[in-house]
Amino acid sequence: MRSQIHSFRAIPMKKMHLGLSTLLPTGFLAMLLALHLLLPKSLGLEFIFEPRFLLPVMNTLFICFASFAVAYLAGRTYQEGGTLRLLFLGCGALAFGLASSISGWLARPGMENSMVTIFNCGAFLGGSLHLAGATTYATNAVESTRQSRLRKMAFAYLGTLVLVTLIVFAVFAGFTPTFFVQGTGPTLLRQIVLGGAVAFYAISSLLIFRMYTRATEFFFKRYSLGLLLTAIGLFGVFFLRTVGGPISWLGRVAQYTGGVYFLLAVVSAYKSTRARGVPLGAFLSEYFRNPQELYRTLVQTVSDAIVILDQRGRVLLWNPASAKIFGYPEKEAVGSSLFDLILTGRSASYLERCLLQSETVRQIEIEAKTRNGRTLPIEVSVSGSAGVTTVIIRDITERKQAEDELRASEQKYRTLFDSIDEGFCIIEVLFDENEKPLDYRFLEINPSFERQTGINNAVGRRMREIAPQHEEHWFEIYGRIALTGDPMRFENPAKQLGRFYEVYAFRVGEAAERKVAILFNDISERKRTEEAIRERERDLERAQAVAHLGSWRSDLVNGMVIWSEEAYRIFGVDPKTFTPSIEAVRRMIHPETRALHARLIEDALSGKIVEPFESRIIRAGGEERVVLTRGIDVEYDASGKPILLFGTILDITDRKKAEAALRESEKRYRTLNAELELRVRKRTAELEGKNRELQEFAFVASHDLSEPLRKIQTFGSLLQTKSAALLGDEEKDYVARMTAAAGRMRELLDALLRYSRLDSRGQEFIPTRLDSVVKDAVGDLEIAIRNAGARLEIAPLPMVNGAPNQLRQLFQNLIANAVKFRRSESKPFIKICGEVRNGEGRVFVKDNGIGFDEKYLEKIFQPFQRLHGKHEYSGTGIGLAICKKVVERHGGTITAKSTPGKGSTFIVTLPVNRGEQ
Repeated sequence: MRSQIHSFRAIPMKKMHLGLSTLLPTGFLAMLLALHLLLPKSLGLEFIFEPRFLLPVMNTLFICFASFAVAYLAGRTYQEGGTLRLLFLGCGALAFGLASSISGWLARPGMENSMVTIFNCGAFLGGSLHLAGATTYATNAVESTRQSRLRKMAFAYLGTLVLVTLIVFAVFAGFTPTFFVQGTGPTLLRQIVLGGAVAFYAISSLLIFRMYTRATEFFFKRYSLGLLLTAIGLFGVFFLRTVGGPISWLGRVAQYTGGVYFLLAVVSAYKSTRARGVPLGAFLSEYFRNPQELYRTLVQTVSDAIVILDQRGRVLLWNPASAKIFGYPEKEAVGSSLFDLILTGRSASYLERCLLQSETVRQIEIEAKTRNGRTLPIEVSVSGSAGVTTVIIRDITERKQAEDELRASEQKYRTLFDSIDEGFCIIEVLFDENEKPLDYRFLEINPSFERQTGINNAVGRRMREIAPQHEEHWFEIYGRIALTGDPMRFENPAKQLGRFYEVYAFRVGEAAERKVAILFNDISERKRTEEAIRERERDLERAQAVAHLGSWRSDLVNGMVIWSEEAYRIFGVDPKTFTPSIEAVRRMIHPETRALHARLIEDALSGKIVEPFESRIIRAGGEERVVLTRGIDVEYDASGKPILLFGTILDITDRKKAEAALRESEKRYRTLNAELELRVRKRTAELEGKNRELQEFAFVASHDLSEPLRKIQTFGSLLQTKSAALLGDEEKDYVARMTAAAGRMRELLDALLRYSRLDSRGQEFIPTRLDSVVKDAVGDLEIAIRNAGARLEIAPLPMVNGAPNQLRQLFQNLIANAVKFRRSESKPFIKICGEVRNGEGRVFVKDNGIGFDEKYLEKIFQPFQRLHGKHEYSGTGIGLAICKKVVERHGGTITAKSTPGKGSTFIVTLPVNRGEQ
């Protein structure tokens, strides 16, 4: 009981915090009143929104599910704590949730009365049960056993289910009067039932919120808000004339929000119990019990002495434990001075000084006397308030005796405990309510413990705190030993500690103490050695399997032959049924190579060096294979007589077949390759000729068409200047258009000419500094850059192998585009930087221009492709195509990254050391 007092007091009292969530019910109430007052009645009749499955799904998710969660929480709390008031809350939530879900599934035309009747009756039942749970203190008696509580809970929940079922049956059987007529409104009976439900939920909300002001637990705040929102939602449909109208849905939304708060309340309860480490039943039950009754129960049943004193130190309250410890009955003790009654000497003076100074004293140890004059050690806690002082006294005689005995016995084994090389510790295994081991706490360790585990300051700490990923088998084994008392010896890894242990564990002390002593040794090095040996063996087997290499050992003394797994596979026999021997091996060697094999073995036995040799074998199924025997070694005894013969055998059948096939394929390949080379040279010559013809055509076409266009521009200009007076406005416009079109055509032909020259007029590739190339390109564009107010930032650029003039044309086009395609609200900023990576020079040309959508990335590098009209931005659309042509001719790549309105980055990659492609 002492622990119950401490656990109850240990619950932290949080500062009451209302928050904005408390304004939510006020908002719903205001909206409902506004709709009732302002919404035309005809709109409620005309606007009905009631899809077939919307209401049942919403009712089930937000009301039924939340109510079931509350019912589960209340039932479990009642099971653990036995407070009957919580059972009323659970039944109320269950009734309202069932009625809401059932009425929702009845939402269809013509079923309005049945739906409203079931929902209102369920709300009335749920509200009345909630009110009973919030107000009843007479039912605080705690059931004596979990079994009796389980029976009562099952009866209550089953009874609630039966009541709701009877309501539904009565409605469908026609036993209930009319509650609601769609379009007309509710009946008086319905208003009485629903009004009662609203009142019940509202009063319950206030009572639960009052508990929040005392306990400041978020469970009560959120649960009271859920009840209040439910009451507001029910009030919203109080004057409803149509089901499915705007007011109806606003009331439903208020109820759904209340369901959300119910779920939040359940989550808050679980979080609080986990944070404080108290059972769920104890957490809520204590708040629902009568505080005065709870205090009286604790005082009367606690095993510690509780004494209340007035300002003069006279006893006002003397509980049964006080009478038992000190021998004074309550009638004799009340009214007496505590200092004269049980305290002597310095103990009395010290406590008297604390009382006079209103000091709070926690757990001091002093001596007291009993009625028969016996002196005993006690532990005292003193606290004062409102003119009285509460003194809690614990008899620590047994503890002191145990401490003395422990000190006496500890010296007996401390030397052994400290001197052994093995690690040793005593742990307390911690279980849950189902006797499942959850963790263990270190109570005692020896000096070798830290060396064997690497854990410092382990005493008092839990293993899951030290090593959260510690394997479950450790907890299971120690839990089994603590419960059964059977000692165990085992070896197990502790991966988070990075060690492997040999352990002997046994139970110590009483079974109820759940203590286990552990003697252990770190065998990690031994395990690593064993695993390394096993791994080497596995590696050898895998290597032999992969290489088709078998090993053999022949005992010349007793004729025994030992094969590796791969040797069995090579000879096609099963190691489970075949026993190799010298004679068996001789029979499996092909007759044509048997003599050679025997002679070479004799050479090895005589001390000669035997080179690898090939021989044929006959497998068990009659198949012939070719093997290579090599690595023959001989072991001799002390007299020089050979006793062991070692060697390896390699299956080279597939290799021999492959060699033969390779020779045949090489012959065919040489013939085919000669034919192919001839055809490639012929086709290449044809393609080169066609390419030259196309280049010459483009050059001639663009060159020959330029002269007529020049004449058109010249004569057009003459018409505009010399004959302007003879031309009307329309004729002047025609001439201007003709001249502009001829100019654009000439620009296109010039661009086409430049594009064709990239292939037709090659330039020698030489080491070229891109810094100089970019500098020249910027100089060519000096006027355009100055007119645009552009700012350039050029970082050091790499040296590449290329044609300087073409590279200048590349960067001139990129910089010109960055200047041209600028945003009107800002001046152009162009940054050019580079790097060398993996033998390639990368140059980045970044601008803050208009950008483009990257889905057009391929299009912008095609000749004469534009993303903007010629009236927005001038140009021919050939610039980026020329850039791509230059980069590809240099064996590089060009791409871009861009976002509309945020600029573009063109990325050029050029080989650092590569000739013309």
